[in-house]
Amino acid sequence: MNWFVLALIPPFFWAATNFIDQYLSRRYFMGKPLAHSSFAVIGYGLFLIAIALYQPAVFSISPSTIIKTALIGTLFYVGVVPYILAIQKEDASNALPLFQTVPFFTLIFGWLLFQETMEIRHMIAGLVIICGGIGLLWDFRNKSFSFQVLGLMISSSVIIALHMVLLRSISTESIYWLTTTFWVMTGQMSCGLIYLCFSGKTRSHIKNVLIESRFEAFGWDLLQQSGAFAAKAFLILALAAAPSSTYVLLVNGIQPMLLMVFGITLGLLIPRHFNRHDFDRFLGIKIIFIAMVLGGLTVLLL
Repeated sequence: MNWFVLALIPPFFWAATNFIDQYLSRRYFMGKPLAHSSFAVIGYGLFLIAIALYQPAVFSISPSTIIKTALIGTLFYVGVVPYILAIQKEDASNALPLFQTVPFFTLIFGWLLFQETMEIRHMIAGLVIICGGIGLLWDFRNKSFSFQVLGLMISSSVIIALHMVLLRSISTESIYWLTTTFWVMTGQMSCGLIYLCFSGKTRSHIKNVLIESRFEAFGWDLLQQSGAFAAKAFLILALAAAPSSTYVLLVNGIQPMLLMVFGITLGLLIPRHFNRHDFDRFLGIKIIFIAMVLGGLTVLLL
């Protein structure tokens, strides 16, 4: 399948899982981003068991490759923590367009680590993308801006960009995509397990969440993990086929539009958990800022 077609699929899954993350983090893990990330250990474990049973060949690669791939997975776990803090403070549809800075940082890391092309227009396009993201973070109703959310999302973007660049270096080594996915998820799960081992309060909190929610939280997390798994799998396939990791992430530029559509829909259906007041009066302005993000992405791609 063409890399462009493969790259179009992950944004749909990412956008959906972003709102599930927002719901879970605000309802069950407010102020506890590491507890939220570690809660995913349960879902990761089930997926890893299923993959190992379906494809035992995941254990056939060299120990050095296993370690390298798992370490790349830990970067994603670390990058998710500031993202969770950000969506606890700001609606996903406003904060997450800043993830469109990931291609810009990917280009920088690709240039630094793998001598990929880097030009002045790429720097300008990156600044346009960041400005568009800043505009989306502006609270037009209260005429205020959250520098904290900006800092959290930029931090998350930098770490995830490094994760993506290193993941591409693995994806081009002719390793079966399911094997790569397995060990990346193993690295992510290992971080959560290590944290749980040293944090009795987190273990207790997760236990209470499971009991009090009657495993509803686990159901939502399993749905989120399913979407994230699908997104990661198609991303790995696209990275292996694409001429550059940056090109794959540029296609993710459709995600802000998807976030807006999902945000409006959820605001209409579940207003108690998803705020839609910003879309009522300032939809046109937000579309302009999304256009800036997409314009910057287009310049990067040309």
